[in-house]
Amino acid sequence: MRTTLALLTGLGLAALSSSLVGSDDPVDDKEARTEAAERYSKMVPMKDLMEDMAEQMGKNLPPAEAAALKELLKKVDIQALEREAKQGLVRHFTAKEINAVADFYGSPEGRSIWKKFGVYFAELQPIIQREIRKAASKK
Repeated sequence: MRTTLALLTGLGLAALSSSLVGSDDPVDDKEARTEAAERYSKMVPMKDLMEDMAEQMGKNLPPAEAAALKELLKKVDIQALEREAKQGLVRHFTAKEINAVADFYGSPEGRSIWKKFGVYFAELQPIIQREIRKAASKK
């Protein structure tokens, strides 16, 4: 969950910065995008994302379920997730956008925001679930 929210936030910032800077993009080919995706994955390691996701999601579960979730997520193939995430970045975003996200999460402010996102989303998750249940009950 933090993964998705952080990626969306970062990519939103990238899109905004791209529109403000203009269209003088450097070379934007598959190689440039792949290089940018590699850089991004170093700034936002998938292993850290999964560990934090398990920790934060576990806060909203009974202790036995939280422990089971953490054990389950330890079995996830992190390399496969990371590979797919990089391929998705390369498919959907320009090198400039991916680099903007990496720049953001590499900055002191970005790292600070990154550390707080899990707690923020853990607080928001029950509210989102409540609102989805309310919307689903309306006919």
